[in-house]
Amino acid sequence: MLSIVIPTKNRYKYLKEALNTLSKIDSSHFEIVIHDNSDNNEEIIEYLNINSFKNVRYLYEKNYLSVSENSSRGLDSANGKYVCMIGDDDSVSTKIVDVVKWMSLNQIDTCIFNLARFYWSDIEFKRVKYSTLSFIKKPGHAKKLSAKKELIKSIEIGGTSLLKMPKVYHGIASKKILMKIKEKYGTYFPGPSPDMANAAALALLSEHHYYIPVPIIISGYSFKSTGGMGTRGNHLAELKDVVHISKEQVELWEEKNPKYWLPQTVWAESLIKALKNANSDLYTQFNWNYLYAHIYLNYKFYRRNIKVMTDKKFLLYLRFNVLKLNKLFSFIKGVFKFKLNIINRVNIKEKLSLSDAQCIVDNSIDKYDLLKHFKKGDKYNV
Repeated sequence: MLSIVIPTKNRYKYLKEALNTLSKIDSSHFEIVIHDNSDNNEEIIEYLNINSFKNVRYLYEKNYLSVSENSSRGLDSANGKYVCMIGDDDSVSTKIVDVVKWMSLNQIDTCIFNLARFYWSDIEFKRVKYSTLSFIKKPGHAKKLSAKKELIKSIEIGGTSLLKMPKVYHGIASKKILMKIKEKYGTYFPGPSPDMANAAALALLSEHHYYIPVPIIISGYSFKSTGGMGTRGNHLAELKDVVHISKEQVELWEEKNPKYWLPQTVWAESLIKALKNANSDLYTQFNWNYLYAHIYLNYKFYRRNIKVMTDKKFLLYLRFNVLKLNKLFSFIKGVFKFKLNIINRVNIKEKLSLSDAQCIVDNSIDKYDLLKHFKKGDKYNV
């Protein structure tokens, strides 16, 4: 029924605990597919032999693979009707199989969630220190969304967010629709960033897409992860200095897209490439001015370069000031909510293991009853 795919490389410290949490899922309707590109895999082989995890399939490739290639091979090997891809420092609620059964009965293509956020003990914060575990307190009901409308919204904001687009990474997608993407593009990830590239491709094909505001996925932030690099400000680089991007990708980089390895530029590039590879003219609607203003606001070091790239400086400054005011308003709003104790999130500050986080999230889902979050009139068998 479900394949949980974990691409990994040289990060067994996190993978081991992730496997411990997934072993708590009491169901024979799922498998765990690990695709490993580590330099030496003796440590994990020994660990797997000692623990004898059920439903685990381990695949290893010693020769170098890009992040997308490692992820693609994992998806190729998935046997489930539905697929969820997570990082080796992530986990899922034990209720995930129930969600997949509901999706199958109601013929749903893709489903996303309000993620729980978990910071590992080795994380370093440059500025604000976040709670160890954070997730929505009182989820609402499931909503059927137009995947294409979410895609267009992302295009209108310069690809700076995935919004509520469908995704296989930190989401669930049917293997059938993933195979359509592979047949169409030759890959599941038609762009340098696997998450955005796959989301855009799915959005063009998914007809039955749902958002369930329940923390089924636990997104982990560890020292070695991209998210962990972001918390300590080490996720910025010149494009030419990034080792995990191919020479071809650098050469084909969009002319209007700043040649820096930033979350926003990588997502923008992935979104544009997915649209172009699908022969969709939606890429002509891409809002470059919004992207420039977003970078101008968040990365002062690159402001001079951004001003050189645009010939609409008035629009750049106008959008920059609007974004700045929105950011200030959001901050003030957050402070008031915190002072009045009306934040709709559970925030736990003490140190936790990933297993602890999973247990807390599961208990929260039990408290609010998973079934009531699904759409009224849908079929249930969970």
